[in-house]
Amino acid sequence: MKPTAQRRRDRRDLLDVLLGRMLRGVLTVPERALLAETVREEQRTADQTRRSLGETSNAYGKHRAAADAAIREAEQLAENFQGRAQAYEQRALDAEEQLTAYRAFGEQRFGEPVDPASLWPMSAVEAILEAKTRAEQAEDLLRVAHKTSNEAEQQRAAAEQALGRSENAREHLRRRYGEAARAAEQAEAVTAETKRLMDRRTRTLRERAERAERDLATLREGVRECGGDPTTVQNVYAQLRMWRNSAQQAEHRAARYRLAWMACRRDRKADRAAMADEAHIVAAAHRAARYGSELFAAGRTEAERELGRRILAAFTEPEPTPTASAALTVDEAADNLRQWAAAGIPAADLLAEPDEPTRPVSLGRPCAYCGHARNHHPCGGPCCVGNTETRCGCPTFTAAEPAHQ
Repeated sequence: MKPTAQRRRDRRDLLDVLLGRMLRGVLTVPERALLAETVREEQRTADQTRRSLGETSNAYGKHRAAADAAIREAEQLAENFQGRAQAYEQRALDAEEQLTAYRAFGEQRFGEPVDPASLWPMSAVEAILEAKTRAEQAEDLLRVAHKTSNEAEQQRAAAEQALGRSENAREHLRRRYGEAARAAEQAEAVTAETKRLMDRRTRTLRERAERAERDLATLREGVRECGGDPTTVQNVYAQLRMWRNSAQQAEHRAARYRLAWMACRRDRKADRAAMADEAHIVAAAHRAARYGSELFAAGRTEAERELGRRILAAFTEPEPTPTASAALTVDEAADNLRQWAAAGIPAADLLAEPDEPTRPVSLGRPCAYCGHARNHHPCGGPCCVGNTETRCGCPTFTAAEPAHQ
């Protein structure tokens, strides 16, 4: 690993340790200074990386422009050489055709092949040889042009590879710059958080110092009041602390009681709303119970008393689990309605609202049957509510009893 990378890793490890201690709230003053210095070093490294990235981008741009110019020049030179080689090749072909024509003419004229060493066709032979030489030179130039073109292509491929590597390096530097920028932002956030924690710690220490000064003033006043006895002063100070703790505990209990009271108040409002919704059902049930009580106590026939008993049983006994045999059928319901009609009790009266509610009556003396001072005697039947209630139907009530509204 390179020394620069090693130093960067050590610096990051140190920053992680300091951040962990800062979050736990155990950071000392030297460690805070070291944390600030580490953050500044990260910022300086990020700035240097950003400048290096800019310089590298500029250098890569210049190299790319130079490579493009060299590639264009090599391509132009190869095209020129290729054109010249084609011209020389054409001239060589023309010279070869002329030489063939001269040889054919000589054989036709003299009857034998023309000797190149003879003096008469020397000029034509020299021209042909010169054309061959030029053709060979053109072929050499063409080979050189092809070689130059291949080298230019190789240089172009190398330039493209270098450009790709430069793009990769640029992307790597861009990522590093992004990481450095994020590290700088995190360092700034850590610095701000450290400053906030230090300010809060300073405020806490200042409050503690003020509290200690107030306690010291109280202690000095106690010393003056007690004549300078340390034991008495210590006892008084302990009693003051106990009173202060008791006051704090009382405040906490008051807060808890306030919360509980608010919760009970909300529950009571909900219960009242539910009771208001079910009030007509409860009133109908009480009226049905009173009708059953009257039928059971003062029924003229056995059927009326049996019907009253069944009505009272519906309010006093728990209903069994409904089964196939115990379920109320349509015929049984119709039979009950017929019995009520025969007894002169309309079924609609059980759910109808009374015209005027019955009011309690104050007796001149407590009731001999239930002992209540105020009783509710709508008819003279038995008590259908219970002797623990303040309103019942006590059978001992008579109209001759002294009473007032």
